Amino acid sequence: MKKKSFISIMVVSVFLLSSIAVIALAGTESSPFKPNINQLGAVENVLNSVKNRVEKVLSKPPDYSVSGASLKGTINRLEAIIEQLLSLDDKIFSIVEEIMSVDPSPFHPRSEVVPALENVRDAAQSIVDSIDALPVAKMTDESIWAVEDVQESAQDVADNTQSYINLFSDSTIDCDSITIKSECEEEPSCLWVFSGIDPFDPFAGHCENAS
Repeated sequence: MKKKSFISIMVVSVFLLSSIAVIALAGTESSPFKPNINQLGAVENVLNSVKNRVEKVLSKPPDYSVSGASLKGTINRLEAIIEQLLSLDDKIFSIVEEIMSVDPSPFHPRSEVVPALENVRDAAQSIVDSIDALPVAKMTDESIWAVEDVQESAQDVADNTQSYINLFSDSTIDCDSITIKSECEEEPSCLWVFSGIDPFDPFAGHCENAS
């Protein structure tokens, strides 16, 4: 009897140790979102570079009394910055799409990417704030419009990134408890699913988690 009891204790001990090891390994497994976080870090670096370029271009306004070539060069540089901001906005969207395609786990939820998204948002917002602080009294209408387009593009990046932050960080909403379509659509983490009976009836469907 004593021998059997000892064997039983050993079996149980091995089982418990194995379970603890599995849990520990699961908690330290590599994050599936690490590549996305690195990509967002690269976007942040580019946005910081864009800010420096904007400040450099606008710190030396063209001499309008000498030649139109200087003004044209400034406009061209600002337009190139706008194109880059539009491209970065598309890049962030593609990163978010990739994140959404990866199944999260209890150990690695999608909220892991939120700090990286916040850094991207802040970098884009700093471009907006930097332009606000720049004097525009000596600038022509054409160059002012170009600067405003840069600022608007940077603001779009900041606003869109904030919406992604809301999507990944707002996990406390009980979407199933929402019965009104408009209320469901106001929540970034919720999705209204039509029942197919009447798409114009706000009650002809149900609300559920988008992820």
